[in-house]
Amino acid sequence: MEQLAGDVFRELAEHAEKAGTVIMLEPAEAVFTSLFNTNEEVMAMVEKISSPNFSVMLDTHQLWAVEPSIEHGIKATKR
Repeated sequence: MEQLAGDVFRELAEHAEKAGTVIMLEPAEAVFTSLFNTNEEVMAMVEKISSPNFSVMLDTHQLWAVEPSIEHGIKATKR
């Protein structure tokens, strides 16, 4: 599933570049998906796509509910 997601996000990032926009991926809690539950997982995908048109979106509820701490979640996106 992660490989498929990478392929889709890479294609979307190419379209975003042509459109002059940015696609932002945010983690979701495990009750909604088993992919991308933490900022570390999202950042791994952002780094894999390696496009200025594909980035992370911080979600304050997710930072509070899922991450070990809000500070940890924010720091995970600073790579």
